[in-house]
Amino acid sequence: MPEPFLSLSSADRKEARALTADRSGRPAHLLEKDDRVVWALQTFFSSELGEHLVFKGG
Repeated sequence: MPEPFLSLSSADRKEARALTADRSGRPAHLLEKDDRVVWALQTFFSSELGEHLVFKGG
């Protein structure tokens, strides 16, 4: 999920978030936060350090 989305231009990502916000009823700024969290978690867990990390949600 993150790679195709992150490869979009800034304007296209903004448009995609606006469309998703409209359809889901969630504010676009929260969707942007979710994008960044997914990117950060993917980056951490795909690194060598990821073998030693545990994610606790909640």
